Parts: sequence; structure tokens; C-alpha cells
Amino acid sequence: MLKEECKELTQRLEQLRESQRHNKYSPVELFRLIEDLRKEVVSQRSEIVTLREETVTLRNEVLSQRAETLTLREEAAAIRTQMDRMRTEVDRVVEERMRTEEDRVVEKRMRTEVDRVVEERMRTEVDRVMEERMRT
Repeated sequence: MLKEECKELTQRLEQLRESQRHNKYSPVELFRLIEDLRKEVVSQRSEIVTLREETVTLRNEVLSQRAETLTLREEAAAIRTQMDRMRTEVDRVVEERMRTEEDRVVEKRMRTEVDRVVEERMRTEVDRVMEERMRT
């Protein structure tokens, strides 16, 4: 029985040696490789978590900038509206002043014309009265 067990163990040992010849790495090296791979996986997972956090941060920044853009657009629209109102008011004031100036010019012309006509009529009347007096 002991002989059989020895024979089986010997065969098993031989199989393991044969298997070892075909394997590129020793069991210790395989264990080290597996540990290195586990560390790499942990590192990759950590990097993935960091990238996800950065992605969330960037998304929040984008949303914030979109909100700011909307606010700026609303402010720009309000400024445009205010400018339109100011232009309308300026146009109204300019038109009113022009009318006032036109009215002054027309009034001045009318006074000048009235003064001229009155002066002419007075001269004519004075000339007529003088002529009449001279006749008499």
C-alpha cells in the first residue's frame, strides 16, 4: 500500500513537473502577477471614480454656465427694450423741439411780415394823409 501511494505521489509529482515545463511562470510568479493585476484593478476603479466625479463637476459647471447665459440673454433683452424706449423718447423730444423751433421760425416770419405790412400801410396812410393835407 505504501508502495502504491509512493508510486501515485511520484506520478503526481511527475505530472506537476511536466505541467511546470509547459507553464511560462512559476506559482510564485503567477501569484505576484495576480496581486499586481488586483492592484491595477483597484487603481483603475479609483481612476474611474475620480473621472466620474470630474464629469459631475463639469456637468454642474455646464449647467451653471447655461443658467448664466440665460440670465445674460434676459438682461440683454431688457437692455434692448430700455434702449428702444430711450430711442422713442429721444425721437419724441427731438420732434417736439423741432416743432417748437419751426413754430418760432414761423412766428418770427409772421411778425416780420405783419410788421412789414403794418409799416407799409402806415406809410401809405401817412403819405395819403400828408398828400391830403397838402392839398388843403
